[in-house]
This record gives sequence, structure tokens and C-alpha cells, in this order.
Amino acid sequence: ALCNDNEKRDLNVVMPACHLGCDKIYEFGYVVVKDGLIKGNLSSKVVTKDLVNYIDKIKDKKCSFYKEETKKYFKHHENKFIKN
Repeated sequence: ALCNDNEKRDLNVVMPACHLGCDKIYEFGYVVVKDGLIKGNLSSKVVTKDLVNYIDKIKDKKCSFYKEETKKYFKHHENKFIKN
């Protein structure tokens, strides 16, 4: 939604994800992709034990859609949820 017209036409701005799992926790910032790895982002978030367990199973795994062409989009998403 925040993309400019060129970014909207860039096929690297999207990644397929399961709607009942990774898509939702990624879009709401419970996980981010940092340097190609899935990282949990649970500070200041309300979570359940089941959600923590789910994220624990996928964190630190490689995101197969992370590459030079997608890096800037993952960084934008990370910056949206993690303030350094």
C-alpha cells in the first residue's frame, strides 16, 4: 500500500505466504526478515504461548525470497516495526 508506482510494478515486492500463518504474523510485524533470516519481533506485542511456539519454530530460518532484488523491501518492512 505504501509503494510508489514503480515499486507496485516490481515483482520482487511480493512474496507468497500462507494466509493462516506467516502472512499474518509478517504483515503485523510479529516477524521480520533481517539479512535473509526470519527474526521474531515480539517486544511490546500481546502474544499467546501458541504464537510464541509457532514463531520459535520458524525464527532464524532462511527466507528463500530474500535476495538482492528484495532486500530493500524487507528492510523497509523491518524499519516499519523495529525502531533502532
